[in-house]
This record gives sequence, C-alpha cells and structure tokens, in this order.
Amino acid sequence: MGDALAADAKGRFAVELDEPATSGYRWTPVGLPAGVSLEGDEVRPGGPAPGGVRHRVFRFAATQTGRHQLDFELKRPWEEQAAERRQVQVQVGP
Repeated sequence: MGDALAADAKGRFAVELDEPATSGYRWTPVGLPAGVSLEGDEVRPGGPAPGGVRHRVFRFAATQTGRHQLDFELKRPWEEQAAERRQVQVQVGP
C-alpha cells in the first residue's frame, strides 16, 4: 500500500499511521532515504473501544528536494517479521 504527500516550504512533513492500541505492534520507519531525518513521533489515542486503534504520528524534515520513498513496518519489538509494510511517497520542493 502506498500513500503520497507533500512537504511544507521548510521541508517538514508528518506521516500518520493507525496501529492496534493494545497488541504490542508498533509502526517504525525503516532505512530513511538520504536527506530525510526523523524529528520525532507521538501517539494519539483512537476511540474508546477495547481493541481499537491509536494513531502514531511521525514528524520528518527533508533537506534534499525531490521525491522520496519512506518505508514503514508494523511489528512487535521482539519479532523479526513485520505483520504489515507500508510505503509513503513525499515530494519536497517543486
């Protein structure tokens, strides 16, 4: 699955991914491209239903213009195989 977005004028952008709230699964970025750095991430609660989702928001900064592909994996820290993978394309600059 792939999503596309654009960075702001300063090269900053955010990626929000839904993850299971109580399962131990967590999205993590994998192998960021040159010119893109992770500034931080936070978790925003989802709905109140048990077994629901929460929203993980990653904040990035890009110093190189062009189109960049970011790869994410959803997995538990103690497992080697990802349960899901996602790609996000971001356009930085014109």
